[in-house]
Amino acid sequence: MSATKAIRDINGKLISAARIDELFEQAEAGILPGRPGPVRMGRPLSVGHQPAGTRTVRLTAEMDADLVARAEREHVTPSHVMREALAAYLVPA
Repeated sequence: MSATKAIRDINGKLISAARIDELFEQAEAGILPGRPGPVRMGRPLSVGHQPAGTRTVRLTAEMDADLVARAEREHVTPSHVMREALAAYLVPA
């Protein structure tokens, strides 16, 4: 004879088997409660409001340390610092 364990939410409210099934189906589809549509895993596909591509850049240890220090001082990501530097460099002279 098996006993069914009652499952409760964080507030102690009983969660029905039907609700558990519904949450399971949503999770399998990548949908989280309270979010409009599927959740995308991984890095964002855009920067700001524009689609973004990626590039790989090799940096010396010193350049990387300088990059991280600058990003920390400005309270931004290293990627943001690199995008700003590249944008300034690419401005036509």
